Amino acid sequence: MNSLKAKFFLLLVGLNWGSLIIIMLPFLILCYFHDRVREGIQWLYSTLLAQDHVANVIMGGHYLTTISSMLGHLRVTGSASGTIAANIVDWGFNVATGEVNHCTNAMQEDDVYEFSARRAIAGTVVYQYSLYLIIW
Repeated sequence: MNSLKAKFFLLLVGLNWGSLIIIMLPFLILCYFHDRVREGIQWLYSTLLAQDHVANVIMGGHYLTTISSMLGHLRVTGSASGTIAANIVDWGFNVATGEVNHCTNAMQEDDVYEFSARRAIAGTVVYQYSLYLIIW
């Protein structure tokens, strides 16, 4: 059951963040090419971090907290499904960037942990429906 909850949570994250990426794709491409030309500027990283915060807010989280930090918190507090989801995200970051234990490392002192599965589902449904209304 916990594995199912973790997969469902990651599905919600994928839907919300994926839609943000698709909507902002031309801007993300601009950021990517701009960052390749000028060293030291992390425009793409900043944009992706902002999307991380927005995706967390859509799912009912606090605007100061990232999804990775929320998963790290769920792992530390003993949530079985949160631990599974955090392990999957950690694995992805390890493969992509070589970072070990990303979710725990993402936790910061000023993060606010207000996770609710009901808010995550409600926020996702309303956000996706609003996109549907705007696009069609």
